[in-house]
Amino acid sequence: MNQKYYYMATKTKSPRQEIKITRLSRDFDFPAEAFIPIKSGEDVDSFISRKGGTMPATICVVVGEGGSGKTTYLINKMAKIIDYDNTKKCLYVSAEMTSFDNKELSDELPQLLNLDTFYLSDYDNPMEAMEDVLKMGWDYVIIDSFSDVKDKIKESDTCKLTASSIESWLLKLMTNTCMGDNDENKFTAFDVILHITKGGTYTGSTKLKHNTTSMLYVKVDKKTDERYLVYDKNRRGRTNKRLVMGLVDGDIVYNTDKFYTDYGINLVGENLASKLENISGVMTKLG
Repeated sequence: MNQKYYYMATKTKSPRQEIKITRLSRDFDFPAEAFIPIKSGEDVDSFISRKGGTMPATICVVVGEGGSGKTTYLINKMAKIIDYDNTKKCLYVSAEMTSFDNKELSDELPQLLNLDTFYLSDYDNPMEAMEDVLKMGWDYVIIDSFSDVKDKIKESDTCKLTASSIESWLLKLMTNTCMGDNDENKFTAFDVILHITKGGTYTGSTKLKHNTTSMLYVKVDKKTDERYLVYDKNRRGRTNKRLVMGLVDGDIVYNTDKFYTDYGINLVGENLASKLENISGVMTKLG
């Protein structure tokens, strides 16, 4: 490298950062609970991850057009998690809808009535409020939506940050919360809703896309009008496989038969095996 440009590239006013070389077997103390899936008891658990459920210490971006079913899928999932294990602390962060909006929506989505919900619009300082509520410690959190949280903070009288700085702050807050930086040392799992345009264009930044565990699209097939889930990115499970879903009497139903026909993968069998393994693990600890 040219000496002049080498000098310019290495010259800095701040101290050089310390470089650390680590080994997973030597330098980390991983808690067992960070690798136990949060189960809903539904067959979709085996679609979400290889271990069968939503994994702690993860951030999943849930992407879809308005009306595709993002919120319906996630609210149903949260309600099922609580039904399956009522010791799990779950929080729904509503950054756009008010309590009146959600009461009206509960006619179609009755699960909303019994979820612990945090309404960001109730606070003059939404940035501080987000920090305080996540500090309480939660197993599973839905943020609806990432863009609405950013906008609420940006529009508040207490915020002087740029939109980019707010995004960096929110990502860091979620990441730290995932890693147990909260009052209960919980390794929080996040599902974060992100809207896309009617043309299906992803509107988020590459920063968000690359700093999350998975990216789940909720789409509508234009030919069949079927709604389906598909992971574009998933560090904990499968990608590029469609799971068709439908809403029946306010409850989500998954077409596992079609999934088996299309891919030769038995989600029902995998989910049963995962449940049995979980029961066996609990019995081993008790015995």
